Amino acid sequence: MLPTLLTPLIRRLLLTLPVAFGVLTITFFMVHMIPGDPVDLILGDLANPLDKIQMRTKLGLDKSIGLQYLNFLSNAVQGNFGESLFSKKPVSDLIFNRIGATFELASTAMFFAILFGLPLGVLAAVKRLTFYDRALVTLGLVGMSFPGFFLGPLLIYLFAIILGWLPVGERGGFSNLILPAFSLALPLGAILLRMTRASMLDVLHEDYVRVAKAKGLGNFKVYYVHALRNALIPVITIIGLQFGSVLTGTVITETIFDWPGLGTLLFDAIQRRDYPLVQGCVLIVSLIYVSVNFVTDIAYILAHPKMRMS
Repeated sequence: MLPTLLTPLIRRLLLTLPVAFGVLTITFFMVHMIPGDPVDLILGDLANPLDKIQMRTKLGLDKSIGLQYLNFLSNAVQGNFGESLFSKKPVSDLIFNRIGATFELASTAMFFAILFGLPLGVLAAVKRLTFYDRALVTLGLVGMSFPGFFLGPLLIYLFAIILGWLPVGERGGFSNLILPAFSLALPLGAILLRMTRASMLDVLHEDYVRVAKAKGLGNFKVYYVHALRNALIPVITIIGLQFGSVLTGTVITETIFDWPGLGTLLFDAIQRRDYPLVQGCVLIVSLIYVSVNFVTDIAYILAHPKMRMS
């Protein structure tokens, strides 16, 4: 299996380099196109013009945009993203301190989504055109329709304000994690439910399913082992894409729940025009997304042995 996995591994790693370069370039120029001057945000609009000039020189903003770009690329290749314009701390340290919270939130959300998305999707396919199927399909449709900026405050209102069961705000114990994780997991689980159902319907009439039934295997082994394994390819695609999206798009959820992750760090950096911090966050987020897609490709091969020949 190792030689089979080695070729796509090397190919994907080589493709990561131009992607990272493109992200660096686009991020640099887009950040500098954001209206507003970081010097004014740091010193204030009423600061002495001489102080502004000195601050601009200190930050390297007095140089041409081309020279700033070359300096940025040179430092990024060495793993140096510079210092935050406001906190004066290394960008890499700020990202390192926040990335664990984002992984914790995203991983918990995906766990909850898979926990109820896959089994309910299989059940809906097995009970096709019954009451259970219609109820689960409706549940999936409703779950997909709730945007994060609505679902988060709704969960806070119900479970924190009205019922008082769960706390809201900041990172703490598992109870602090439940509401933000569920606000991400419900739409993802609904998508997985519908995708699993559709994929299972394509394999339930295959010969190997009928053979498994003829051998007297229980329903769990027939549907959740034999059939589900062959129906996993499109589901793995959705899991990989959604996990990447959760990791890289938790800005709204982290802001609503005051979760100290990459999302809130990036949001604050954009508001402050903190160029080095924005560039470092976007680059890390992009590399995470590429890495998740790579792991998804490897999962294809592990889940379906026939794909090792392609």
